Amino acid sequence: MSSRPNRPHAFTFAIAMAQLIGVTAIGVTACDDANSPAVSQPTYEILSSESALPEAVARTRQAMLSAARSGDLAALNRVLQTSELKPVLAPKPVKDPVAFWKEASVDGEGRSVLAAMINVLEADGVRVSGGGTDESYIWPAFAELPLDRLTPSQTVEIYRLGNARAIKQMIANKAYTYYRVSIGKDGTWHAFARKPQPQ
Repeated sequence: MSSRPNRPHAFTFAIAMAQLIGVTAIGVTACDDANSPAVSQPTYEILSSESALPEAVARTRQAMLSAARSGDLAALNRVLQTSELKPVLAPKPVKDPVAFWKEASVDGEGRSVLAAMINVLEADGVRVSGGGTDESYIWPAFAELPLDRLTPSQTVEIYRLGNARAIKQMIANKAYTYYRVSIGKDGTWHAFARKPQPQ
């Protein structure tokens, strides 16, 4: 996500996990009950500029980036602790985020996880609204896009996230399973976790 002009293209723990799993359809879906009103599904708007973000969202994103760039897990944990509802880091609640990040990292010190956060937050994001959920901002946009329909420039962008072989496999499987960040419209950090593999 850069400072260039935007190009629009168009959580208790349980709530945050529901957002983490996400939905990729756009439009309106029919209800089982013919007499019930149709339920609109979420709409998505890709955001390429920080200027397109609400102030509270931009502030939280910058705090996360600053902490990650410092290489200090404790600094990132301090950002996490400012949220009344702690963000989702894994399918099950995490008691010690610093220990969890270290264990999940390649280097054993959590630095590879911090690098992943930077890469994800610097990619284009997406605004998700409607569909009975609160407006949220998600990084990277690929977490909500059909991977078999990426443009050439989007394909280059997704390969910047990390391991090229793993990303190639995600594209082949048409399923994004790398790290995903979710921030609410009010600036609440909802999630930083790998998106679950579709069942």
